Parts: sequence; structure tokens; C-alpha cells
Amino acid sequence: MHHFFLPPESFSGNMVQFPREISHQILHVLRLLDGALVCTLDGSGRQFLTRLEISGKEIRGEIVETSQNQAEPQVRLSLAVSLTAREKFEWILQKGTELGVSAFYPFFSSHSLIQGRSQERGKQERWERIIREAAEQCERGRLPVLQSPLPFKECMQSLVQLGPVYIALERSGKTALSPMAGRRIQDKNIALVVGPEGGFSPEEASFAIESGAAALRLGPRILRMETAAIAGSTLLLTAAGELGISAS
Repeated sequence: MHHFFLPPESFSGNMVQFPREISHQILHVLRLLDGALVCTLDGSGRQFLTRLEISGKEIRGEIVETSQNQAEPQVRLSLAVSLTAREKFEWILQKGTELGVSAFYPFFSSHSLIQGRSQERGKQERWERIIREAAEQCERGRLPVLQSPLPFKECMQSLVQLGPVYIALERSGKTALSPMAGRRIQDKNIALVVGPEGGFSPEEASFAIESGAAALRLGPRILRMETAAIAGSTLLLTAAGELGISAS
């Protein structure tokens, strides 16, 4: 079944008004017919089984059933990643959303390929669309939050106020997730920080540790930043009980 995140103003009583862009997708890309059932979401964690009512180019829908989404993680993982080449950064947004990341914190540090906010103007909307499409595809109940890019130190100061922060440092001497060895993460808000291709400067690494972050080494091999972002997110969400193998 197709899933669509809609703005809150699209919902009125038991009726749904589909925005023009999504109506075009329904009519000309998906080619759904009048009376088809879809799932609409308002971003609150609820989902609505909705029957389409197509009139020309306008699409409305009648809500026939309301339920709570079961795919949304209970632990909020914030993923902070350095700004980098467009393809890498967008891939991290897409795959992080699929895994269960709840918020993305882009930052620029001394070794980041992209420096400053000005070079990212106009990209926020594209990034939010990538997140929305990934969230619909994997049937999330909420849209991950995308923060505006910040300097590294400002990003760290924001994250440490939310809960435990883990920073991937390839020379840290720690083993993968060693702070959590033998126990499950109990915190409801956690964060992972992954640096740029050139890594963090010694001063940045020291600042992160002094701010309260725990250093993590994601195994004995040096990972690319996009690999570290997804591998680290997977390990943290697994340690929090959000990912794992189950047999029916």
C-alpha cells in the first residue's frame, strides 16, 4: 500500500485534501484509480487508511480507519554528519531514514568538504523531500527532523543537551560500542557524530570529549564517512533494541 506524509492542514475531520504535487504523483506516476486505498500520515505517529476520491486533477480522500504506526522507533537517534559531496550526503539521509534515525544534524568542521551555510542554500527543500520519500517507502510513522547546518562546536553543544553522544574516532583506542558491552542502551535520546573524509582535528576531537561525548571505534578498519554513519547508526539502534533478527 502506498504511504503519503501530508501537511497537518490537509486533514479536516474524516476528509483529506491531497496537495497538488502528491495529486500529480497519484494520477500520473502511480496511476491510482478512484476508490483506491492508501495510507496517509500527519507526522504525529498516527496513520489513516484513506479511500481516494478523484475529480479531475483534484484528489480528496475519506478516512476509513485510524491506527498507530508500529514502525517508528521508541529510541530517538540523532545522526550528526559532516557536510560532504551531494551524492554521499543524500545517500546518508535516505539510508539513515530507512534505519530509524529520528533527526539529522549537518555540520561543517575544519576538514569538511563543504564549508559554511551559504553553499547549502536552496538544498534544504531537496533534502527534506529525500527524507519524506524514504520515510514513505519504509513506512515510518514520523518524518525525521532535518536541522540547518551548524559549525561543529555549535552542533556538539546542541546534541549534548539531548542525551548521551557517541563520536566515531578511528584512533580512539575504543572497540566498537565498548561503553555498552553486555547491556542494552536504556536512554530514549542518543546521538552519533561522524566526521568528514579527513576526520576531526585533534582540537575538535578533544572538544567533543570534553563536552561529554564518548569516543567509539567502529572496528579495526578505517571506514568511509558514509559507511561509518550507517554502520554506527545500525550498531546503536541494535544496542537500543530497535534492530535485530527475529524468527517467526
